[in-house]
Amino acid sequence: MAGRPFDQHLPRVLAAELKKMARLWGGHAKMRKEESIATIREGLADPVRVRGAIAQLDPLERCALAVLKQAGGEIEYHALVVALRVSGWKIPRSRYGEPSNTDVINVLAQRGFLLTTCRGNPASVYEHSGESVLAFSDPRMLAQAGAPHYCPLEISPSAFPTTVAYRSPPEVVLDLIGALRAVEHVGGLGTTQKGTVRVNDVRKVARAMRQENGPSGVEAFPFSDAAQVLVHALVCSELLSLKGTSWTLSASLDEFAESPYAEQVRPVAYGLVKVENWSEWDALPSYEMRHLPQARAALLAALAALPVDGDTFYGIDDLGWALFERIGGHFSFRHVPYAPRQYRQTVEEYAQELEAWRERLRQGWEESEQKWRIQALSTWLYYLGVVELGLDRHVPVSVRLTALGRALLHPELETALSAQPDVQGAAWVIQPNFEVVVYLDQARPDQLAFLERHADRMQAQRHMAQYRLTRDSVYRGLESGTSLDELLEGLRAGTNQALPQNVEVEVREWASLREQITLYRRARLIAFSSPQARQAALQAGASGVLLGDRYLRLAPSDRAPPVRSSIDYARPLPRCVLASEDGRILVPDPLPDLLIAAQLDIWAERVHEDIWQFTASSVEAAIREGRRIDELLDLLDTRSRRSIPELLRLALRAWAGERTTVHMRRVTVLKCPTPEIFEAVKASARLEPYLCGVLAPDLLLVDTDQVDALRMLLAWAGVEVVDTLPVRKDRLG
Repeated sequence: MAGRPFDQHLPRVLAAELKKMARLWGGHAKMRKEESIATIREGLADPVRVRGAIAQLDPLERCALAVLKQAGGEIEYHALVVALRVSGWKIPRSRYGEPSNTDVINVLAQRGFLLTTCRGNPASVYEHSGESVLAFSDPRMLAQAGAPHYCPLEISPSAFPTTVAYRSPPEVVLDLIGALRAVEHVGGLGTTQKGTVRVNDVRKVARAMRQENGPSGVEAFPFSDAAQVLVHALVCSELLSLKGTSWTLSASLDEFAESPYAEQVRPVAYGLVKVENWSEWDALPSYEMRHLPQARAALLAALAALPVDGDTFYGIDDLGWALFERIGGHFSFRHVPYAPRQYRQTVEEYAQELEAWRERLRQGWEESEQKWRIQALSTWLYYLGVVELGLDRHVPVSVRLTALGRALLHPELETALSAQPDVQGAAWVIQPNFEVVVYLDQARPDQLAFLERHADRMQAQRHMAQYRLTRDSVYRGLESGTSLDELLEGLRAGTNQALPQNVEVEVREWASLREQITLYRRARLIAFSSPQARQAALQAGASGVLLGDRYLRLAPSDRAPPVRSSIDYARPLPRCVLASEDGRILVPDPLPDLLIAAQLDIWAERVHEDIWQFTASSVEAAIREGRRIDELLDLLDTRSRRSIPELLRLALRAWAGERTTVHMRRVTVLKCPTPEIFEAVKASARLEPYLCGVLAPDLLLVDTDQVDALRMLLAWAGVEVVDTLPVRKDRLG
């Protein structure tokens, strides 16, 4: 429930619209702009007046405010409107007929309880072709908002399935705690100059979660992208905040663990609604992914609009068609043609045109939305424990909300998720081989957070998780600020008995080893090119502590030998690598530091003293030795003078075993010389069977097998087709 205070945005609202907003707080039409702003600010500052203002809202407006609250105070404005359409509350028609999404948002904004991130006027929005526009509300209004109320969908129950699949709340929260701990462990997520999260940092968190191939706890429906998708969802939620150039935890892991299950899952679920760079369904074209926030918001609203009966399953196909009845004429991954208007047709002719229009919508819905919906239910909604799926031969056919799902989408029901763990019972058992077997139904979330910080998770199942205490995990926990006594006491508290003697002895020894380490934060260290070079420096009068065969640590009083050039290895090393698309790597001669040659030798074949060549065999050999491809990409990103070619990055990942499949289809390009011709062809129901998609604002893709038939139809319309197409290089840029 973050939201954004209105105060700093009000001065940018036009005076005429400020007057309309001020009416919610007792303002009038003759107010000046400054007076309207003062009236709104005074009203927001008084909780009693805020409650009174919310009481004036109609059901649709209260639902909009409640959806904003559930979504963390802000949501993409198209997604908000589509959720309102699913809610079943009547959206007033405009004087031009059925209102568009922008019409709905503008009316709601001028009522005074939401604004937008539109750069010009926050109380008005218009169609954007660039970045998404968010609708948001003031935290003081969100604090007084209730839960959204939905008109139940008209849907019949399905037969109770013989096999079901779901994830328990502790199982879900275990993964969320692990993700937050991983972000904390890597020091946050850095951002690029464009403000996006650095890809390498996302991979680091995925490695820290040990979920590169999907979380071990998801058995029924493997979710291969879970780790990276979860990271992007966290960035889009209030659980992470941008501090400087890094996304870090907004609150401590312990504070998160103490929250109710529904409040732990809610920001992640609605954060995932906003993710646009990932699709549940691989067959969804990339240019249609901009509609994903709307589709996810609609699906969450549809689940909330199911009849509230925890024992009843509903067919997934039936859920999709019930959703179609509410939004099929307004939303689709594809273009939604305008509904026909009655002009000079008879009532029967208009009814036929209307039915033909709806039939086209149903066909498109069957081919895209229905297939996407199954994938959404069996990936993130299942992974977050929101839904329980009924299976027919391992295929999802029906769905119902879990207790966690009802607590998330219907907070007004105050659903009891489970009894509190028995504080007298043991949350885990610590075995002499350092394995910790955790009973998820007995462990509190704060105890799970404790184990995530001090032990390595090996696997997790519905009712049990397995951890292992290691020297590295104990060191990591002590570095986070835990003392040895606190660590031992926390382990004892979870098991309600004495620790195995060998475990306690070994943990104490690991802690003592950490205390024996001396960390020099401002040491002067010289690295020589060879042992002979170091010996020559010592003979020339250099003094210090010998480290290894090539290093010398200087004390403050020691004299450093004269050197032609020096490199501070504590700082970022010089960018000295030039990479080409063919995999050739050039490093200037002489080598700028002592590390780059050895690092490149691991991954590439040396062609010359300062030239290396990446090959499939050289990369595969490094992978077989236990190296990770992300290590190489991190090296190239930090040491290259310019960005490495994306084709080379793709090849390196493929050689490391990350195979990628692309889809190719033979099509013909149709270029329309004017926007009028382009819109006429694109919107034509007669020509739609011959078209495959839109390539650019003036280019359409045509099924090659249908070219002759399309040519005849265009000739009938008086359009001559010329078999030449000028190609501009900038279309590929």
